[in-house]
Amino acid sequence: MVAGVTGVDAALIVIAADDGVMPQTREHVAILDLLGVERGVIAITKADKVDADRLAAVASEARRLVAGTAMADLAVMETSAETGLGIEVLRERLSELTPLAGGVDHCFRLAVDRSFVLEGVGVILAGPVLSGTVARGDELVVMPGGAVVLARGLRVQDAENEIARTGDRAAIQIGGRDAGRAVARRGDWLCAPDTGIASRRVDVRIRPARSMDGEIKHEQPVHLHIGAADVLGRLALLDRRRLAAGEEAWGQLLLDREICSVRGDRFILRDQSARETIAGGWVVDPAGAERGRAKPERLRALKAMAETAPGEALRALLGVDGGPVNLDLFARRWNLLEETANAMFSEMDMVRVGERAFDSGFWEAWRAAALAALDADHREHPDRLGLDAPSLAAAIGRRLVDTRPVLAGLVDDGVLVLEFGIYRRPTHTPSLATKDQTAWERLRPLLGDADHPADVAHQIARNHDWKIAELLSLLGRLERHGLVIRISRNRYLPPETVAALARAAEAAVEDGALTLVGFRARAGVGRNLAVEFLEFLDRKRMTRRAGARRVMLAGVAEVFGR
Repeated sequence: MVAGVTGVDAALIVIAADDGVMPQTREHVAILDLLGVERGVIAITKADKVDADRLAAVASEARRLVAGTAMADLAVMETSAETGLGIEVLRERLSELTPLAGGVDHCFRLAVDRSFVLEGVGVILAGPVLSGTVARGDELVVMPGGAVVLARGLRVQDAENEIARTGDRAAIQIGGRDAGRAVARRGDWLCAPDTGIASRRVDVRIRPARSMDGEIKHEQPVHLHIGAADVLGRLALLDRRRLAAGEEAWGQLLLDREICSVRGDRFILRDQSARETIAGGWVVDPAGAERGRAKPERLRALKAMAETAPGEALRALLGVDGGPVNLDLFARRWNLLEETANAMFSEMDMVRVGERAFDSGFWEAWRAAALAALDADHREHPDRLGLDAPSLAAAIGRRLVDTRPVLAGLVDDGVLVLEFGIYRRPTHTPSLATKDQTAWERLRPLLGDADHPADVAHQIARNHDWKIAELLSLLGRLERHGLVIRISRNRYLPPETVAALARAAEAAVEDGALTLVGFRARAGVGRNLAVEFLEFLDRKRMTRRAGARRVMLAGVAEVFGR
């Protein structure tokens, strides 16, 4: 029952008049309550087997069974298959329980609960269609594995059909290069292309079963039942360490294997031995946070994502420190059709930069703060070229993770100039003192170029009869003018050398990553300089280190400008 119940939106609860409410029925009702099922009918069967007093007692017991649950208002009907009592009325009631129209604006998803080979036909995947539609010939993806298949044939309610819709039970004959015997297993999903999110971390809203003894503990082992899947994992509580019946909490499921889910998917949790139903809930973020999962700002984001409608959730997310919100990922989280998502995005008061969106009010405030900080710096330090991105980020506020889209917009509008990583107003031009200009003309040839970058400052001082204190002081003043860039504690390079080395790093990326060996081979520099320069790129947020490799976060032009 648990394996397939997460796709149910209405229930027929059957209670025999001679037996009364049985333990299994109580657990089934508890599970339906945890899943938020509100619609259905309670049918008391074998009414011809007992007298009126017994029928009244069982009916009263049935009402107590659902009292306090989401199904408290269900009608209780007396029926008998033997005499036909109440059967036609029950049929009418059941026919009124049409599937909820929850999948109209959503992409196709089928929860695979059967996978088998039919001789002479091929591989068949069967299960309930929980959202969207699929037609014969459509391309589909098996998730979380990612195998691409074709819908060669469709049967709906065990009859040939051209289309399967939300609420149907469908069997789909698949074909294509990946459509082997083991392409899918019970618990997988058959989805429209470029939809669904595969993850071992899922952020959820959790509620314990009313009948649960004791408390749910942080990091407690659990069995997760979602769709047709049964997966082992642990439940991390994000806003507390213990959870008792009658309470709700934010949590993260850390699973033994990847699952595919979307925002709003209902699930059931059973204990480690799978003997007791301990909780239920729904998916808030199918791509759970790996870092900072319990930080206040993350909990605010989860609260925003928990809004009922996608438009309300997006508006609330933009209000959490202004964004950014990845719109492509947002649409996939909600499993929205492309046209539905784009229509919603067009109505939002937000600023779009590629697939990222920012709250318009925050965006304008950030722009004003950046310009005010730069104007103040120009007044206080007229001999300095300007400020780099980290300095402006500190002025804007640390709530904005990446200031570059804001600064890039100011550059595009012509109110800022970006030169070798330094931002300035177009009208601001610092000038060197005569003494420093003379020293700079002497020093510039000693700093080399991209083919032969300069030694560290101490080596230059030793080799060219320069006092180290005077040289470092000069380099500091030259850095403020943008004539040199400090790469490490003791190494300065001309901007054009830095740009050339940065382009070499960009060109050295292979298979999506940058390595020290690859950079050295492309740039032709020694190990010490290579290590220092890559660490410099990390600080500039052009790269991010991941073990022995680095991931590119931005291009040379975005980081260094002209």
